[in-house]
Amino acid sequence: MKTSAIVFLCLFLGLRIALDPFIWAKLHPYLAYSFEVLLILAALWAFRTLRPWRAGFSKQDLGLGLILLVGGALIHAGAVGLEIGVPYDLTDPQTLVFLLLLAPAIEEFLFRFVLWESLTLVKCSKLLQLQLSTLAFSLSHFVAVFSLPEAIAPFVYYQSIYVVALALLIGLRRQQGGSIWSAVFLHFTFNFGFYLGVYL
Repeated sequence: MKTSAIVFLCLFLGLRIALDPFIWAKLHPYLAYSFEVLLILAALWAFRTLRPWRAGFSKQDLGLGLILLVGGALIHAGAVGLEIGVPYDLTDPQTLVFLLLLAPAIEEFLFRFVLWESLTLVKCSKLLQLQLSTLAFSLSHFVAVFSLPEAIAPFVYYQSIYVVALALLIGLRRQQGGSIWSAVFLHFTFNFGFYLGVYL
């Protein structure tokens, strides 16, 4: 399983994140998402003995989810207050499906399962695991600055900063025994708060 972990680390960090501005950004976005889903499915198969789908939420998840819901709304309000344009049409149903369902599931399975478990299997310390998964999560948002219109760059910088806090909170919860579903739920609540921020 350690060999699989190294392969997944190389595929994920090399092909998906490092090459984003050069390959994925030039293709249809659904191709990148398809690659990510295939990577997740392959990891679920390779790491099946880890039982990543074990469910379970705790009161701690609900409390942290409420904090992240408010945090997401405040982050949106901060963007508006700083006059940073939010480049998403939050009234578009397709955008909402991505923001509220696909992004939390795909990103958490990538960062808090594929990357997380790979780092565990290569005997990474818990601190380094948290730092690397947080850095990779932030970088995966930052690389968009190389391929999106310049007018969107301020939001990309803003997003790259606040996702560090989000990744640290979700990563810490995962280290405390939270399941992958806890991570997805927490990411969803943050994104839902961001969406609700439109109405503040």
